[in-house]
Amino acid sequence: MMKYTFENVIGIIKKHLELIDWEKEKFSCEPFYKTEYDNDIIVKYENKEFVRFGFYISNVFTPDGRRQIRGSITIELFNYSKWYHIGNISVNVDEFLTCGHNNGKSIMLDDELNRVLPISNSDEVTKIKDQFQKESISNLEIKFDTLNKRYIILGDLSLLLIDGGETSGQEDKNTLYLYKYMSLDTYYSMLNNNSFRMNSIVAMNDESESFFLDDGITNIYDGEGKDEKYLKTVENSRILITSFTDQHDSALMWRLYGDSGRGVCLSFIVPKNKVKKIHYVNTRSEGYQKLKRCVDNLKKEGISLYFKDFDNFKYYAKSDGFKYEDEYRLSYRCTEEDLKWAKYGNLLSPYKDFNISNQEIKEIDIKLSWLIIGAKLPNFSVNYPLLVDMTNRKFGISVINISEHDKFRE
Repeated sequence: MMKYTFENVIGIIKKHLELIDWEKEKFSCEPFYKTEYDNDIIVKYENKEFVRFGFYISNVFTPDGRRQIRGSITIELFNYSKWYHIGNISVNVDEFLTCGHNNGKSIMLDDELNRVLPISNSDEVTKIKDQFQKESISNLEIKFDTLNKRYIILGDLSLLLIDGGETSGQEDKNTLYLYKYMSLDTYYSMLNNNSFRMNSIVAMNDESESFFLDDGITNIYDGEGKDEKYLKTVENSRILITSFTDQHDSALMWRLYGDSGRGVCLSFIVPKNKVKKIHYVNTRSEGYQKLKRCVDNLKKEGISLYFKDFDNFKYYAKSDGFKYEDEYRLSYRCTEEDLKWAKYGNLLSPYKDFNISNQEIKEIDIKLSWLIIGAKLPNFSVNYPLLVDMTNRKFGISVINISEHDKFRE
């Protein structure tokens, strides 16, 4: 039986890493020398240890000439919850490329490489292509994600998912006039602190905001995938958003977001390139169902898919059940140092407050324009004149109107 050296095993592992076709540049392989009989080969992902291959000589001789046979086991060590800290997988391999035994059968290095660092399989790729062809879906590229053990599908899916829908009439303008309805308490806090708050996307009313398409089509976060979802939630917590609508003095918006006319509506001047219009996705549409059938049918074959294009609008896609909102969304990636935390009821929310000066919120490049006060503002005879005065003095807003809507269904 052929014996392999430590350098031979390094070469085999490096050759395997060359077969990775998704984010190959993020994987690296480094030797770690210890003793004559025991050395390690460390595979890292983004410079963090991912798999440790311990090379050992199984047949050694003691100083008095006696032969010793040594064996090994493979372990996975996690310092914290699996989702929070990438696990250190330890695979031991001897000079015969044996990594252990299972039911009397030797487990070879190739078997372990394909288990801990899987690569694309041509038969599976053919099945994926056949499934897409069956659904008349074309112009998609297929890669295998070694880290997450699934296929990445590359290509533009917007025509399959997104309905062009109605326009706002502001599409040809570089600057948009958008509106934000809020309660009196929220507006009072803005006045009192001279600031505008943006909360994390993970703290929205709909907890699936960041995972709408993934949960609906690929279901990659089901079962063991929940660990990845926890990690994504932590990553997404630094994405702050604020929502606007292009609906001026709308009875529906007053009822839903303006405390049924007891709050206010602020008008903002927003550069068009600072916001994105929400994509409203019809989950019953032919395109959506085609993608879902592909995923479901391939899952029965043990093949998991992820559509990379979902990343392009994952913060800007919602069910078409919310289409009435005509929502525009501004996002801001915050640093850990700038984040603060609030507790709204039973929900934790990272946030950041942005300073308002002379109607401008310079850090996010938007400007306050005018104010509409709800017609059902409580204690109107006192609160109305005080709000007008405070708004003018604090924010420099001089255009202040009263809403035309004073009747709402509670």
